[in-house]
Amino acid sequence: MKKQVFIGIDVSKKKLDVSFLAQQFMQNPKHFIVDNNEKGVYQMISKIEKQIGIEKDKWLICFEDTGVYSMSLALFLSETGLTFCQESSLRIKRSLGIKRGKNDKLDSKEIMQYAEVFQHKLRLSHFPKKELQELKFLLSHRERLMKQKHGLKVSSNEAYECFRNETTTFILEESKELLKHYDCMIDKVETKIKELVQKDEELKSNFDLATSVVGINLIITCYMMVQTNNFTSFNQREYACHAGVAPFEHSSGTSIPQKGKTSKMANKKIKALLTNGAFSAIRFDPQLKLYYRRKRDEGNNAYCVLNAIRFKLIARVFATVKRGTPYVRMAH
Repeated sequence: MKKQVFIGIDVSKKKLDVSFLAQQFMQNPKHFIVDNNEKGVYQMISKIEKQIGIEKDKWLICFEDTGVYSMSLALFLSETGLTFCQESSLRIKRSLGIKRGKNDKLDSKEIMQYAEVFQHKLRLSHFPKKELQELKFLLSHRERLMKQKHGLKVSSNEAYECFRNETTTFILEESKELLKHYDCMIDKVETKIKELVQKDEELKSNFDLATSVVGINLIITCYMMVQTNNFTSFNQREYACHAGVAPFEHSSGTSIPQKGKTSKMANKKIKALLTNGAFSAIRFDPQLKLYYRRKRDEGNNAYCVLNAIRFKLIARVFATVKRGTPYVRMAH
């Protein structure tokens, strides 16, 4: 159904800047501000409804994905059944062309215009189930712990290597105790992740299928489930693009065409995790081990072969989930 009312929301921590336009009824968009809470969202819907009198199923609400600040808004809209799109800020920004100046009112208007122009191309959003949200929080917590652990380890080792004296030895020993504590905390988080996955039957089923693929471990699977809304929001090719694994052509005019390259616009975290998974698969999967050696013997670049294996891992995970049966290793 073609939408008639377009609502753009600029989300901040404490307030929502709302701009809306009803086609054929309004020449200029209207703007107002409400609090970023459930009461404020109620006020927003009531205010728009009174001014335009158009059924809610003809509304299209669009706002940027700002993490925890937009989460309560997405949850409320999902529960009330309103159509909304939680869009990437980069995608909106690049669609606007050259612009000068910035404020929240202008941003909400531009988001509204983006929804109006691209309404037929937008992918509507659906708030993920509670377990996936909790899983996302746990993964973020684990990532913060890993960064702090790595920073502490590197800084203490570098100080000791440069100045080996009583002070740096003390710092190194104290850091080792803290690193043990970080390892213990990370183990607790991973245990909690496993328990959370086991609670939900759908998550558990897809988790078991995905981890049957050689090279795909607990963390890779959980990131994939969170990012794909438990393998419902992406297909195989789309997720390869998201992970920065799919190559794209680079050529222009009659010049010599270049080889396909992966895009830098990618989720760097899952790409790094898939790289580790690819190395593991090369080591423990006979089929991929032979594939890697054969391609290297043919003179192919090691990075290109590694990227092909990353793509194969994604393809295997999506295939096992779609088929509903675990991955079967090929005999060699």
